[in-house]
Amino acid sequence: MRALLPLLFFLAQPFWEVRPPEKWTDPELESLRTDSPWAQKIGPEPGILVYLATARPIEEAESEIRVRTKAPAPETDGDYQAFLSENRTGSFVLAIPYEG
Repeated sequence: MRALLPLLFFLAQPFWEVRPPEKWTDPELESLRTDSPWAQKIGPEPGILVYLATARPIEEAESEIRVRTKAPAPETDGDYQAFLSENRTGSFVLAIPYEG
């Protein structure tokens, strides 16, 4: 029986697949944005965070953070928005956050 417990944890679905974004905890939101299949640190320590900005879980996490903090959506370039809407299924955006 004890051998089954680790197997059950291994087979458990990730939180982003079983709960909507409004049910994600703050630590889950942070982990999704910094250490998930869509966000990773690369390079030597301290590493550079890179993430797939157009991945649905990342977009949902960023939207949920804006709702929770009541922060307005950042202004984006019109050409960028047009590119995303026209090419969403055939392209992805790799992003690197920085202090601006």
